[in-house]
Amino acid sequence: RQDALGGYIMTPVARGVLVRLADALNGRTTTRAWSLTGPYGSGKSAFGLLVAQLLASEGKTRQQARVLLEAEAPDLAADLFAPGTALAKKSSRLCPVLVSGSRQSLEKSLAAALASTLRTYVTRGRPPAMIERLETIAKETKSAGAELVALYEEANEYLERFGSDAEGLLLIVDELGKFLEFGATHPDQGDVFVLQELAEVANRSKKRPFLVLTILHQAIDRYTDQMAAGRRSEWAKVQGRFEDVVFEERTEQILRLIATAVRHNEVEGTVRPFARQADGLAEDVAALNLRIGSLGRK
Repeated sequence: RQDALGGYIMTPVARGVLVRLADALNGRTTTRAWSLTGPYGSGKSAFGLLVAQLLASEGKTRQQARVLLEAEAPDLAADLFAPGTALAKKSSRLCPVLVSGSRQSLEKSLAAALASTLRTYVTRGRPPAMIERLETIAKETKSAGAELVALYEEANEYLERFGSDAEGLLLIVDELGKFLEFGATHPDQGDVFVLQELAEVANRSKKRPFLVLTILHQAIDRYTDQMAAGRRSEWAKVQGRFEDVVFEERTEQILRLIATAVRHNEVEGTVRPFARQADGLAEDVAALNLRIGSLGRK
């Protein structure tokens, strides 16, 4: 949706993650797998949408996202789309594989999402066999971790041979915690170790970028409380393949967001008394020498 980012405000945390993505796309780091962890309502999913529209959407949707970034962080926009980068051309983008968490097998959801995305790229001729294989994996009960990871690699190579405008892959898994909860209670069906292998493949990608972004409310090891020690240790290795980013704004930034979001429609002078009262309260707080971060008196 072209209006999905309406009113989006770039925060320092969001800017910091975009810097990491820019470093990856410019070859300044080998890290290409991140885990965004933060409480409910901290803007993680909205940020994931921004990344998807900025790096992987097309047409007016992509243009609107880029205009937003140029207005909020022109230096960062120039770095992301600078000449010589994977996304330098106006038509260039990453192939978006977007997964929304649910209490079912992560592998099946990853397979279904990639198959669905690839079908949008194959508009003529017979679809490649890997699409049918992905759709089969999405319906099977047995694990197919290694094969699924190989199919993600094959998909990236196929998109290059096919001559599409996709310069690489962007995998975003929102609400990862739901998959982890399923995996913790259904170890025979919820193999989360595919995440470790996907992260390793992403971190090795050089010629064609493969970026992985997962979004969850708490660290992966917090979902292992009921597991045996050995299995908890294995899950910890999965977490270790991702660069963990705490997605939580400082209190002063939250107040700035609220101030930006609040709008007053003046009706017969009803707002002015409240504004005067607010100014008086602010002066009282300042007199008590109470401050939040770098916020000033106004």
